[in-house]
Amino acid sequence: MLGVYRIISYLLMFVAFFMSMGIFTILGPAFSNPALLLPVFIAGGVVLYSVSSFQFLQKGIRGGRKMKPSRKDFIKVNAYVSLAFALLNIFQTFTLIADPAVLKEVMRQLETMPKNEIPFSTDQLYTLIKVILWLLLGYAIALIVHVQITFRLLKIYAGVFDASQEP
Repeated sequence: MLGVYRIISYLLMFVAFFMSMGIFTILGPAFSNPALLLPVFIAGGVVLYSVSSFQFLQKGIRGGRKMKPSRKDFIKVNAYVSLAFALLNIFQTFTLIADPAVLKEVMRQLETMPKNEIPFSTDQLYTLIKVILWLLLGYAIALIVHVQITFRLLKIYAGVFDASQEP
């Protein structure tokens, strides 16, 4: 279980790096358009979960060092946000994969755009979007598995969170 957890943790850290760059890119426009704030904060929660659970793995489990009890709560809260994010991704991905008419409608609308803005043909773009959807589905499933294992490990390694570490 710990080997799978470690592998998924590295995968989550890789994706979290790119998500954090996207968050910082969208953060400015999100303040001028409040509708973007919720997705930015949800993505931020996923990044924070990825980093904090990775630190729990490296410092607490593998390193054997004590951590603050507030870190356990921080991991749990962001795990719930990550779980919601993953479930939404799975629902959206299944919706687009199961009903290709929606995706084809988007592709039809893209055809009306000037050709110099789209470096791909419509068929290439459709294939690329389908590949991205499958990758997102895999990421969401990996995130759910990671959260489940994290909750088990938080119970098993409860001694890592020492109350004397709290300020």
